[in-house]
Amino acid sequence: MIINDDDDALSALLPLYYRFKTVVSGQLYPLIGLPCTAPQAPSVSAEGDSLRMEWDNVGEFYQLSFRNTDTDSTALVSDTLADNHHTLSDRLFEAGSYEVRLRKACRYTTATYNTLVWSEWSNPTAFAVSAHAGITPLTPSQSLSFSLLPNPARGSVTIVMDEPSGYGNGERQLTLLDLQGREIATISHLSGNTFSLDLGSLAPGTYLIRLTTPDATAHQRLVVQ
Repeated sequence: MIINDDDDALSALLPLYYRFKTVVSGQLYPLIGLPCTAPQAPSVSAEGDSLRMEWDNVGEFYQLSFRNTDTDSTALVSDTLADNHHTLSDRLFEAGSYEVRLRKACRYTTATYNTLVWSEWSNPTAFAVSAHAGITPLTPSQSLSFSLLPNPARGSVTIVMDEPSGYGNGERQLTLLDLQGREIATISHLSGNTFSLDLGSLAPGTYLIRLTTPDATAHQRLVVQ
C-alpha cells in the first residue's frame, strides 16, 4: 500500500504511530526507513528528442513532478516509478523553463505492519525547452531571472534582469517567440540589465520572451493587449 497525496497528514503521522504501537505493545521490532528523508535532486540530460532523469537508487518507488517556472504551474506528475531513471519525450512540454523534483517511497515494516509512505520532494533541477534547441539542462549557476514591465503590455515592454550587471560576463540576446516556440524577432549584442522591446506590430495574445546570456537562458510569458 502507498499513501497518496490526499493522505499527507496521515503520511506524516504514520512513522510516529508505528513507533508508538511497537513500543507500547512490547514488540521492539526494527523499523526500516525511519526517517523518510527527501532524496537528492535528480540529474537531467538531453537524449535525442527526449528528457532523461536519473537519481540515486535509495527508495522502493519514485515519482517525478515537473513545474513550469514561467507560469508557476505544475506541468506534469509522473506515474509511480520502480527504476532510478526515467525518459520523457520533449513533446510533452511547451517551450519554456521548468523544474523537476523527485520523491521516494519509504517502507515501514514491523511484525504487524508493512506500509509504503512518500517522502518530501527533493530540491529542484532546472531545465529549458526550446522548439529549436530542444532540451537544455541548467545548473544552479545558470539560473537566470528577469521582469517584464508592464505585463500585460501595449506598444512596448521593458525587460529588467534581476541579477547584478556583471552576471554572465558577456552580451545578452533577446528573443520573442510564439507559444509554439517559433521565433518572431531576435535582438543580439545587448549589454546592461535593462532592454526595451517594441510590440507595435504584434497581434494581441500571449508570447514568450527568452533572455540568453553566455551562462544561462530564461523564459517569461508576455501578454500583449
